[in-house]
Amino acid sequence: KSGQIFESPRFEFTYEDNRFEWQQLSSEGFTINWHSGGPEFGEALLSAARNSVTSVQRVIPLAGPAEVEFFIYQDQSALLQTMQAAGYNWAAGHSDLSQDRIFLSINSSPSASLEVDRQIPHEMAHLMLFHALGKNRYEQLPKWLDEGIASNAELYSDPTYSQLIELTYAEGTLPSLFSLCENFPQNPSLARVAYAEADAFVAYLRSEYQVVGMGAIVDAYARNSDCMFALEDLLGKNLLQLESDWHQSQFDSQSMLPTDLNQVPWPGVLLALAALVIITWNRFSRRKS
Repeated sequence: KSGQIFESPRFEFTYEDNRFEWQQLSSEGFTINWHSGGPEFGEALLSAARNSVTSVQRVIPLAGPAEVEFFIYQDQSALLQTMQAAGYNWAAGHSDLSQDRIFLSINSSPSASLEVDRQIPHEMAHLMLFHALGKNRYEQLPKWLDEGIASNAELYSDPTYSQLIELTYAEGTLPSLFSLCENFPQNPSLARVAYAEADAFVAYLRSEYQVVGMGAIVDAYARNSDCMFALEDLLGKNLLQLESDWHQSQFDSQSMLPTDLNQVPWPGVLLALAALVIITWNRFSRRKS
């Protein structure tokens, strides 16, 4: 009631999940913790972690982390309980970027290799971007860029992504990239479309500007938080213009209409209309005679 503010000393603690008997492997700064599956599964996880640095570097030139620790849960329910106990609500995975820790749910079945090669590079991309840029600059990156880079780092991307964005584009429900600058939708179906779109657009940027160009794009956004115009000095185009270029490359160009009436080739259109009128009149005249 006096209006005085008292600030207690700061404390740090580490939450350790002791519900499971963890196995552990370490090599070259990578530590893998897992509780289900034998040594072969742990070796596969460790190999994927080491190779994930190269996977990310194929997308953008970044240095690998000095150390990173993975916690691999058998299923999403076990991971979700841990995240909720720590105050988070992620179900599929979570990266504690400031602590160099990555939490994932990957089962140890023989068919899990695709998930290993998908999830581990994806989360490693987030971690490497965070280390390269620092917390403040990393948080300035558009969501579509951060997640698009991570998806492009995956060894095996989701095969349904391409069909999904083709369908939503044809339906007119594909969201604008500008709407994906801050956050992705909470609705799972809409979020899936957002991930697919980010993956495809970043793949387009990679094809146009290569690895070095991707580094410059990230640096431009890290220096300028204006999602629409941050790339104009670098590429000579804003986000809307880049999105239009991508649409023409990705989708059937014949279905695209000019967004600016000044871009319509009016002389050619008028000549075609005049020719059509003359042809129609000649046919009508011959029938009448």
